Amino acid sequence: RVDYLGCYGHPWIQTPTVDALAAAGVVFEAAISQAPSTCPSHCTIMTSAYPFDHGAENGKPMRDGLVTLADVFAAHGYETAAFVSSTTTRSISSGLHQGFATYEDSLVPWARAFGRDELQHLILSYVLGVAQRSQIPGRVVSDRALRWLADHADRPRFVWLHYFDPHSPYGSPPPYRGMYAGRINDGRPYAAERERYAEDITYVDAQLGRVIAALKSAGQYDEMWIIVTSDHGEAFGEVHDGVREVAHGRYLYDTTQHVPLIVKPPASAGIRPRRVAEQVELADIAPTLTTLLGMPTPQAWTGVSLQAALAGRPASDEPRTAHAFNIIDIPAAEDPGRVDFVQQIALRTPQWKFIAIPRKRHEELYDLRTDPDERTNVKTAHAELLPSLRAIVAKFWDSSRAVDDDPRQRLAPALIRQLEALGYMGGQPEPETDDGEGDVGDSTPDDRSPPATQKP
Repeated sequence: RVDYLGCYGHPWIQTPTVDALAAAGVVFEAAISQAPSTCPSHCTIMTSAYPFDHGAENGKPMRDGLVTLADVFAAHGYETAAFVSSTTTRSISSGLHQGFATYEDSLVPWARAFGRDELQHLILSYVLGVAQRSQIPGRVVSDRALRWLADHADRPRFVWLHYFDPHSPYGSPPPYRGMYAGRINDGRPYAAERERYAEDITYVDAQLGRVIAALKSAGQYDEMWIIVTSDHGEAFGEVHDGVREVAHGRYLYDTTQHVPLIVKPPASAGIRPRRVAEQVELADIAPTLTTLLGMPTPQAWTGVSLQAALAGRPASDEPRTAHAFNIIDIPAAEDPGRVDFVQQIALRTPQWKFIAIPRKRHEELYDLRTDPDERTNVKTAHAELLPSLRAIVAKFWDSSRAVDDDPRQRLAPALIRQLEALGYMGGQPEPETDDGEGDVGDSTPDDRSPPATQKP
């Protein structure tokens, strides 16, 4: 969550590594994620394509034929490497390995036999049906990245580090475990879960700090571009239009869609530290990097370069509308015992947030200036705005591409269990914390029409 970082105003969560990057770089105060769950959001970051265009869901890889940011870097002589940490970013179930010469996604912390463990995954999941852990700790991500960086210090590098720890099941290893116990006493729900989530963020900050320290020790930090962001946020019982939101994945409110975005430039770039209030999208990251490094930007990419914003100028002539998308399950109208999978779309301007489920004819409108927490649906009071907003939604919603069936069909039983452990399939348990013995599920909130299964 954007508000769980010191550089974004949190008063006591310790994030010295990220705060230092923010102090040396550019902080975007209104960065919006295009999806509320891991795989589709990261695919947007890497392809600058909106989720309905790249087609990825948790457990379903993005479609063929896309050009990734790693593809562009590799084509221009960069060493490319990624170190990821959950079942939702594994190569076989996401496609995110495209363009990376090294893609370490093994969920066995001690395993180094396979860089991309597709063989391991196929053998264990498809043949034996054995479920592995659904994630690995940030320490393992940093260990793998540090080894690779030490062995590839003599060529230009594009490296992606993916830390999954601030995710249910909440809770980090000692000495972070319990470090914020009792700090939250505001009368709002899920205090213990919020404290555990906060310790997860401090833990990840420390793991990123290990990598930053190594880069500084090697004399490489000063001239590096470093980008810090999050694929989505997290909800802890916030109420929107009478509906309580928990965890992430089903709804498109700012609790999950407003995310941090920090760009630390090279010292020689001449970019001064600043904060940018202009609304931007995570889809802008890829074209920003290609522009900054003088590489051609693929025409199919959706985002815009933020090079001007980094220099203190507007990135766009007019205020931009940000977009978010997902697929959710709702009871079928003709048979409440069955579910249909339908598209949900959100449009966000500097003042308004419009959320629509076209198949369900459900709409919500929030005035972000007077109601930043999106509590009161004002679509009736501002009905004059709805036609233009519906026209924008119509550009994205293709009724001929209705998603009546679960888009993750034919998953291996082991992969299904891994997704269930992360709360992306199955029932709707309350959020839980990690007892140190294994993975437990997160949750989604109840809906006006409670889903029979979990969201994609």
